[in-house]
Amino acid sequence: LTEDEDVRAMLRGSRLRKIRSRTWQQERLYRLQEDGLSVWFQRRVQRAPSKHIWRGPACRCGFLSAHTWIHSYLHRADSDQDSKMSFKEIKSLLRMVNVDMNDMYAYRLFKECDHSNNERLEGAEIEEFLRQLLKRPELEEIFHHYSGEDRVLSAPELLEFLEDQGEDGATLARAQQLIQMHELNETAKQHELMTLDGFMMYLLSPEGAALDEAHTRVFQDMSQPLAHYFISSSHNTYLTDSQIGGLSSTEAYVRAFAQGCRCVELDCWEGPGGEPVIYHGHTLTSKILFRDVVQAVHDHAFTLSPYPVILSLENHCGLEQQAAMARHLRTILGDMLVTQALDSQSPEELPSPEQLKGRVLVKGKKLPTHRSEDDRAVSDLEEEEEEEEEEEEAEATEQRRLAKQISPELSALAVYCQATRLRTLPPTPGVPQPCQVSSFSERKAKKFIREAGNSFVRHNARQLTRVYPLGLRMNSANYSPQEMWNAGCQMVALNFQTPGYEMDLNAGRFLVNGQCGYILKPACLRQPDTTFDPECPGTPRTTLTIQKALATLLSGHAGSVVWF
Repeated sequence: LTEDEDVRAMLRGSRLRKIRSRTWQQERLYRLQEDGLSVWFQRRVQRAPSKHIWRGPACRCGFLSAHTWIHSYLHRADSDQDSKMSFKEIKSLLRMVNVDMNDMYAYRLFKECDHSNNERLEGAEIEEFLRQLLKRPELEEIFHHYSGEDRVLSAPELLEFLEDQGEDGATLARAQQLIQMHELNETAKQHELMTLDGFMMYLLSPEGAALDEAHTRVFQDMSQPLAHYFISSSHNTYLTDSQIGGLSSTEAYVRAFAQGCRCVELDCWEGPGGEPVIYHGHTLTSKILFRDVVQAVHDHAFTLSPYPVILSLENHCGLEQQAAMARHLRTILGDMLVTQALDSQSPEELPSPEQLKGRVLVKGKKLPTHRSEDDRAVSDLEEEEEEEEEEEEAEATEQRRLAKQISPELSALAVYCQATRLRTLPPTPGVPQPCQVSSFSERKAKKFIREAGNSFVRHNARQLTRVYPLGLRMNSANYSPQEMWNAGCQMVALNFQTPGYEMDLNAGRFLVNGQCGYILKPACLRQPDTTFDPECPGTPRTTLTIQKALATLLSGHAGSVVWF
């Protein structure tokens, strides 16, 4: 071919005009490389001598084909080399390409692509999974803006992107370093170029995060009362799927703790052999032993965060198995379990997360001072159950309205989180009870916000509130937590097993402060005499300025948010 006059002319190079738009046109020197497969061009601006691989209809360089780089990773992740990918192998692949994805979301995507329904992806199923996984049109738009028709970023073009974002220390050397760190295609990397896939890997990596690096560690004041914090909270924590017929598993608790959850739910029912079990009552969900869940709490509650864990008990057990529950909590958790107040005085405010590091709190019913003759006290139904009866379950029977008894053994463990019903706002005047916790369905919480917003905020400045999804959400769907946070509700419980926009909001809320599961509420939600009303926020407001690329990333994700 080198004897061909046209090829020799291409090897010598020609000056061509590069046109991006009507207003952007630049002359470039283009020259065919000796490999006969790629084109080199020289910029005529001083700062940007670089090499580009030309992307055109006759290009045979290969690395610009979508996702061809992934095949080497597929081969490495395919542990048994059968050309089929189990979910375990898919997770290994995600780690290789630096994709940090929620296991539940990844598995749901895996199942959607498993058309053969054999728990394996192969051929076109793998390609579909990768397309769905890497589909980010908002990133493509940013990439194409800076790369132009070449569809690859040179180091100077990447530097231009970094400078536009106001990144500190943006230099050509930094851009070159990012290419070497995140570009997945070796040919592109050798030419100091970044493909779209490499660009996405960069933006989705810690180096591309919009989060202040200082906030990846605990930086907030952790010495204020518990009521002054948003607390990452899970609903029906034991479930891995639907609340009608899904699987219950201790692994679900492990996953919740791994996501920074600090309040988990235990639905406790009578089990065989005197052993209480956990499952979603009156459904086909599987059952797990209460003691196994407590063991999971002991083993995994503080692997990610040292701050206190709250066990929200929904108690449906009789006195004997309640005593068994108390026994398991004491023997398995030992010194982790809070069994008495930190001081002998009646607390005027809740202790702080710092004071309760490494401790487990039980949220449950507390026996009143007045007891019956057999030293047992008659208590109302668990407030969650009653709420569902009154607001959600029209078919509830009279039997379910019967009062339940609370054993003194279990009552003794409700120290700082004593479950109490709150019927109206503002509550009956009297001495504040900081250790009393109220639970509401999302419907009742919204009613309080709508009808008594400021009173609800003031209440939540002193006492803990837990909000949970309506029982009518049979598919374990979630509500938006933002409205509840705006009212100062601390424990806004979501179905962690259900990925989606709501869980993304939750993940974003608790991403900062070291992902410790506690976020200090804004001052207007902590002051006992605050005038803030979430329905009428008023002024002043904080103006949030978002730079162009980040705004593109966030576009289409606006919700009902009050920015503090």
